[in-house]
Amino acid sequence: MNPEVEPPRTRPWIVVLGGVAALAGLVWCARFVTEHPTSLPNKDFVQYWSAARVNLAGGNPYDAAQLKPLQAAALGQPDLANVTMMWNPPWVVALVAPLGWLSSGAAHLTFLAVQLVALLLSVTWLWKSFDGPADRLWVAWLLALGFGPSVFIFWWGQIGGLLLLGLAGFLRYRESKPFVAGLFAALLAIKPHLLFAVGLVLLLDAIVSKSARRTLLGGALAVLLAAGTAWLLNPEVYSHYSNAGWQSSTSINTSPKDWKQPLVAYWLRRAVNPNVFAIQFVPLVIASIGVVVYWLKNRSTWNWTDELPKLVLVSVLFTAYGAWMFDLVVLLVPVVAATVSILRNPGNRPLWFGGLAIMTVFSTVSPWLNRAFTGHLETPMQQFIWVSPAVLALAFLSRSRAGHKIDSRPFPREVEPCPSMPRVLAS
Repeated sequence: MNPEVEPPRTRPWIVVLGGVAALAGLVWCARFVTEHPTSLPNKDFVQYWSAARVNLAGGNPYDAAQLKPLQAAALGQPDLANVTMMWNPPWVVALVAPLGWLSSGAAHLTFLAVQLVALLLSVTWLWKSFDGPADRLWVAWLLALGFGPSVFIFWWGQIGGLLLLGLAGFLRYRESKPFVAGLFAALLAIKPHLLFAVGLVLLLDAIVSKSARRTLLGGALAVLLAAGTAWLLNPEVYSHYSNAGWQSSTSINTSPKDWKQPLVAYWLRRAVNPNVFAIQFVPLVIASIGVVVYWLKNRSTWNWTDELPKLVLVSVLFTAYGAWMFDLVVLLVPVVAATVSILRNPGNRPLWFGGLAIMTVFSTVSPWLNRAFTGHLETPMQQFIWVSPAVLALAFLSRSRAGHKIDSRPFPREVEPCPSMPRVLAS
């Protein structure tokens, strides 16, 4: 019998060296961007900053006309034609409110720094949750910084890092501190449509598990606190949101219904009836039914470490709208899980890491390829519809060749029969 081998530990000098290098890089980037403001354009970030400013002034953060002068000044475009709207719910307005106290440049750098910290902390927690080898934590950091959607977060100034932090924090604390896990899960309410399968199972799990009910309580209280803060900052914000007019575009902003989206749901609507937006919810409804059936079948042995990567993939593949390239940073959950699994199977490493490298290079250089052929630097975001299926296919091919399942740590789970369930289901 082979003696038990103590798992390798992270070498302190690697951590220190990596930390110093990262800090030096951040200082250099901050100085460079400060001296050359146009090197890192505001892009989508301007929606959060302008909405925060208007809201703090008691205005309507969902009114394109009120946002336009602020965005025109921040972007340096006096003749700005199209306003970037923040369509997130009012509790997100409360979350980004501190940005409104800063200048657009300072707020932008602060926002990106928060996203960077969220990304690195998230993959560190995910690596540990999936039992990744401690001496290869640098692989997780490399994934965080080199993954295509991560690059788009910084280029576009988007908020996806906080969504990933919500998933990672929930997974880290779901056993030891379920209430704290709920506080992290509340971050998913920033874009509730994007991770609908995760939210659905959180609700279902609360039916049969005391621990899950504590998690749900923590999440609900966090969202209520943010929602109440939004009301205190601007008592009219909820009426503004309900009358936002997102159903139709105006001369200065584009409605979500008119977005060309990288989704199966969008192309289904285009094929059936482009004028009926509700068609985009058909895949979500069908997927939700499938998730409920799957949970009923596996609820007594449910293991979030195994199941969260699947739920994330289902969510981004079948969501009704959104899932832009920068939103797909949440795919780092299945990517990190698969990476840990594949590191145990050397024969599959070339396929997995080579595939990820090709995906990242192709997605990040696509703007320059687009400029070579069309003269425009930006790549239409709907063209990235291939990313989620590619991650799914790559993970499936790599892991099926190995026949290996993530060796997640089991944990005790007390399931309570629900009186409202049929007896056959509760048995």
